Amino acid sequence: MADDISQSSSTSAQTLVLDPSGDMILDCSSMRIRVSSNILRLASPQMRTRPLSNRFSDGTIKLSSADPPVIPHHEDEDNLEALRLLLSILYFGDVPTRIATDLLISFAYVCNYYDCSRVA
Repeated sequence: MADDISQSSSTSAQTLVLDPSGDMILDCSSMRIRVSSNILRLASPQMRTRPLSNRFSDGTIKLSSADPPVIPHHEDEDNLEALRLLLSILYFGDVPTRIATDLLISFAYVCNYYDCSRVA
């Protein structure tokens, strides 16, 4: 599975930089998001227990803010905007004052999936 990890130098997808010193880039098909693994682990118990987390701790994947690895993150395209909203909240980014009902439902689903109930 290490073949799935690549360095950040070549990218065709747009990269949303939430943390300029982030140590990983989530590759969510149509968008890449630069984040800090520590913030994800603090916000989500599920992120602490994902199988990929073990590869960080055992040294299989080297996290680096200088050259962050690109981590495939398979998020349903319908929930991608909700994930972006969740990450924006975690990083104190721009949060819309109004959101569509469909996005609110997706947001609740994503918060539940990642066990981020304190965020919602």
